Amino acid sequence: MLYNEELLRDKLELVDALQQLGVAYHFEEEINCMLTNIHKSKLQYLLATLNDDLYLVSLLFRLLRTNGFSAPEDILKNYFDDKGELNAKLSGNIKWVLSLYEASYLAKEGEDMLEVARNCTSSTTKLLANYLDSSKYNHDSRMKKHVSHALEFPIHWRMERLHTRWFIDQHKAGDHIRYALWELAVLDFNLIQNSYKKELKHVSR
Repeated sequence: MLYNEELLRDKLELVDALQQLGVAYHFEEEINCMLTNIHKSKLQYLLATLNDDLYLVSLLFRLLRTNGFSAPEDILKNYFDDKGELNAKLSGNIKWVLSLYEASYLAKEGEDMLEVARNCTSSTTKLLANYLDSSKYNHDSRMKKHVSHALEFPIHWRMERLHTRWFIDQHKAGDHIRYALWELAVLDFNLIQNSYKKELKHVSR
């Protein structure tokens, strides 16, 4: 299947939103079909389509790996210099850095590039910490909350329901999350919580 950048971005961000909002299990077949079609595309074609956007390439890498698809570490190599450090020109875009940081926690044994990127002097971890400490970015409180949240634990290390609650709360004002999708997530979360409460009452009798 052929994609343009906007279409591929929309698909990746939709899958990411569904998973972080805790409603992906309602769309497992559709998500698997979507990622299968993306995975079948040639790697160089996908990178060209994404115009070397580190945020989207890192998101693609993370979504493929967390959903059981192979994704080579080399997909990210163009963003590092010969020392294995993140290219300086990319470090000023905190959205890109955050996306790479999350992706780096999916490194497999022997994939040193991602580990170095997370732990070296100019690492994603250090760049994110510096971003939090700088008053220059105080206007973007939502991004700061996302960065702070990520530095505590990466997404896939977190307890799913707790992260879902946090993510729902952070996006109740809208932004890139479609309102109907956000409403579905709220309804789904409340239904599950009520189910847990009923079960707890039943076993505590």
